[in-house]
Amino acid sequence: MTGLTYTFTGPDHQVVAAVDGVVTVRVWDTATLVALYDAADTAVPVTATGPWTGGEGLEDPTSAYYAARAVVPTWTFTGDVPEVPEVPPWDPHVVYAPPA
Repeated sequence: MTGLTYTFTGPDHQVVAAVDGVVTVRVWDTATLVALYDAADTAVPVTATGPWTGGEGLEDPTSAYYAARAVVPTWTFTGDVPEVPEVPPWDPHVVYAPPA
């Protein structure tokens, strides 16, 4: 979903935001910024076994959203939530794995 618009607002005017799919990050703490980058590079399972979403870096609005949810969960959130990928019917022969 490219047109996401949301804002995570933290203390001292820190922000993780997306406007029409363009991500802006203003974080003063280096450890938090590094954690956001790492979390944005990690795909998130939609269910316990998959499918996966995000993991495309901090420039991607969906990945930035899930990274902010994981790293700064206490920050105030307003705006859109990414669409959840459709979960396919259960198949005992399919094992989901994060994208490589």
